[in-house]
Amino acid sequence: MESLIDQSLAKEEYEIVVVDNGSTDQTKDVVEELARKSAVPMRYVYEENIGLSHARNRGIRESAGEIVAFIDDDALADPDWASALLSAYEQMPDAMCIGGKVIPRWPSAQPRWWPNSLLSYLGIVDFGLTVRRLYYPRYPFGVNISFPKRVFTQVGLFSEHYGRNGRFLLSHEETEFCHRIERQGGRIFYTPGAVVTHVIQPERLSRRWLLRRGYWQGVSAARFEREHRRQINQKSHALRLRDLLMVFPAWREKGGFLYLCLVVAERLGRMREFLIRKSHGVWRGVRVRRRGTS
Repeated sequence: MESLIDQSLAKEEYEIVVVDNGSTDQTKDVVEELARKSAVPMRYVYEENIGLSHARNRGIRESAGEIVAFIDDDALADPDWASALLSAYEQMPDAMCIGGKVIPRWPSAQPRWWPNSLLSYLGIVDFGLTVRRLYYPRYPFGVNISFPKRVFTQVGLFSEHYGRNGRFLLSHEETEFCHRIERQGGRIFYTPGAVVTHVIQPERLSRRWLLRRGYWQGVSAARFEREHRRQINQKSHALRLRDLLMVFPAWREKGGFLYLCLVVAERLGRMREFLIRKSHGVWRGVRVRRRGTS
């Protein structure tokens, strides 16, 4: 929160809304103490419905500005982060989403077994040194993403079927939302000037966590593709084929075997989602038939 207070943007130009999503610690006391000292307007709100999308939607409803920018509680904003986003919208007034670069802060050093090609599983984003337009499936990550507030009137809010929820590592909440924007003709951009540092938690630096993350990535991807299959059917098949083909050249490189394990974990996640949906369909069919014969 201090990194948000210390932005180079004029203090009257922005506000900070902190959404507490069911914490049981001293979050409220800490925020209110900072708010009393802050030159930037800061508000604390409590969202009892657990889930990242619930928290983001509450933040949207509570915000008063024309642009809503999101940052996670384990991230630090560069001093020029807010001004870089504002400048990007001034240069691209038709943009419906702008995200920025995310760099890691390791507890000590990047593990030797974790290759750069898999940093996206930790929320790390680097799409280059220039502003560029993004298309599905390459969107900004939720740790550093922003929208004009008018977008939520046109497109709706984040789907609450996605996003972290307790111990479930569901994702795709920003993918699903950005895809809706793109379907309506909206333009999505990446700007390298808006930088956020993602503080990597030590417990995430294990192969077990990474494979669990890959499994839930598969669950999320399968759910998303099922809901939007008409728009992405051909693209999703191409992406799955690309993933499998990449295993073989990656085998000889650093992280090749780990990448193969991630592909398997993701496929298992997809299978889980498929079987759950199939079982629900069978159960509904049985109930309908029983009602019809009674």
